[in-house]
Amino acid sequence: MVNTKNTTYFNEQEYRLVDLLRTMEVKEAAEKMGITRRRAWDMLYAMRNKIDKAHATVNTANNWKDSGKHPRAAKLLRRQE
Repeated sequence: MVNTKNTTYFNEQEYRLVDLLRTMEVKEAAEKMGITRRRAWDMLYAMRNKIDKAHATVNTANNWKDSGKHPRAAKLLRRQE
């Protein structure tokens, strides 16, 4: 099982689904978790959206740092490096 003690990005059920998908198909993993296949696919879709949103946030912050349009944000972001 994935160590979820220090991470809060995904919930326990999502981590469990990912662990099961390493060794079996979605249908089998859903049956083992006691959820429907549709719910398993929806969870995967939601996880993908969370990841995409996080990437977009990081890209936006990097763009602020590099552009001259947001000088205060750029100063704060550069200070973190």
